[in-house]
Amino acid sequence: MPIGTDSTHRRLVLGSRSRLESALAGWIATVKGGDPLRAVIVVTGSNLAAGHLSRSVAQQLGAHAGVRFVSIHTLAPELAADRLEHLHLLLPLLRERLVAALVSRHAGEEAWYFEAVARTPGLPRALARTIDDLREAGVAADALAAVGSHKAGDLAALYGDYLAALLRRGLLDDAGLYALAAEAVAQGASPVGAGVPVALFGIYDLPAMQAALVAALAAGRPFAAFLPWARGVRPYAAPARAFLEGLGLEIDGDRGEAAPLESAVAGSEAAPSESAFVNAEPRAQVRIVSVADDVAERRAAVAEVLRAAADVAFHDMAVVVADRAGRDRLARALQAQDVPVAARGADDGVAARTCRLLLDCLLPAAGRPLRRDAVIDLAATAPRLDVAADTATVA
Repeated sequence: MPIGTDSTHRRLVLGSRSRLESALAGWIATVKGGDPLRAVIVVTGSNLAAGHLSRSVAQQLGAHAGVRFVSIHTLAPELAADRLEHLHLLLPLLRERLVAALVSRHAGEEAWYFEAVARTPGLPRALARTIDDLREAGVAADALAAVGSHKAGDLAALYGDYLAALLRRGLLDDAGLYALAAEAVAQGASPVGAGVPVALFGIYDLPAMQAALVAALAAGRPFAAFLPWARGVRPYAAPARAFLEGLGLEIDGDRGEAAPLESAVAGSEAAPSESAFVNAEPRAQVRIVSVADDVAERRAAVAEVLRAAADVAFHDMAVVVADRAGRDRLARALQAQDVPVAARGADDGVAARTCRLLLDCLLPAAGRPLRRDAVIDLAATAPRLDVAADTATVA
């Protein structure tokens, strides 16, 4: 049986993070077979996750030449590179400015649905995020217009103007980038040429634009997806599971085991604005979660708390954030998911102020004195972390 169609090499692995990491190492060893230099691509949700998995696989397999761990956000532009010669990738701030210019065309139109709030400074950003959501979900402007309401009709017209502006000016947003990447994969673009095994690890939130790329990566090659499936994350991961099952993968592990508290690598590559430390059991090593200040990252933080609480009582957990505003935002996000929250302000004693200064050095609320992956490496390798600390002292 060809390796690309062998169910051993085309699997959907479900379970706790520790189980998934072990299964990933085993799958890599299997697809390499007798060729230790065979190329393998492991696609993750962030560069921090890629670094963590590289170390995890090295601990289990030793040296793993030819295996590349890369975030899906980094891989997409690499795949589409040959198609970007005459296109310019539109960053979020520029997308907002483009939407603001389109909104300004409707100034003074009383019949326009958004006229009442047209001059508020937050409208372009809100509409830009809405358009981003529509693009990520693969919703066409015609489908939005078919809703039939005044609001949907005017939003669909703005959406159509946005798409026309992209085409006219040779601009590309994230959804367009992923579409080009999927086309490139179908044509055997490097680094995932024909027959190169690909693994998808830990990504349980797949919008339509990323799902199209994953479907292209999974076609006609050894492919495995490693999906978190603990009690706390299942509601979030269920749509991704349905999609991955539709790719014809052999399911491995649906026993409903709960995931232990794992190192969290949720987040994008933006400079962190908040930090959260979760200590789920007495005398345990501190686990670090870096949380960026936007809605998507707060959802990721909530998912991490729910996953950590799969087998830990909420009253045995603590989430510490660097500032009061961050604490309030995260508390509201947790409460929206029916997670009980008891918040307290920071002590103003000398020890507390020293701790906050240390946090600002490691994970600053603004700026980037240290890269986040360097901080995570430091936290993971510092000898003192191997020594059990009293929970009260850590707190």
